[in-house]
Amino acid sequence: MIKELKEKNKLPEYAKYSLSGKTGKLIVKKPSKKQKKQRRRGYLPQNPGDLIEIDTIVYFINGIRRFIITAIDLKSDFAFSYAYASLSSSQAKDFTKKLQRVA
Repeated sequence: MIKELKEKNKLPEYAKYSLSGKTGKLIVKKPSKKQKKQRRRGYLPQNPGDLIEIDTIVYFINGIRRFIITAIDLKSDFAFSYAYASLSSSQAKDFTKKLQRVA
C-alpha cells in the first residue's frame, strides 16, 4: 500500500522542524533525495583493469585502530592493500596513486 501511495504522490513529504536558539526562527530541513547506487549488474569486464572493487576494512590491533584499504581486479584476481592510521580523502588519493604505480 505504501509503495502505491508513494507512486501516486499521496503521502506528505517528510520534513524536520527545529527552532534556532540564536535567532528564534523556525528551521525546516527536508531530507535530500538519495542517488541510486551504480551497480555493475550485467557488466562483465573484458580486460584486466576494466573493473576494480575498492573497500575499507577497520582492524583493532592491541587497542590501535588501523584502516586497511583493499582493491581487487575482478578479471585478473590481482589484489592490493595498504594500511593507514586514519581514513581521509588524502589517504584515499595516496592509495589510488600507489595502486596505479603497482598495477
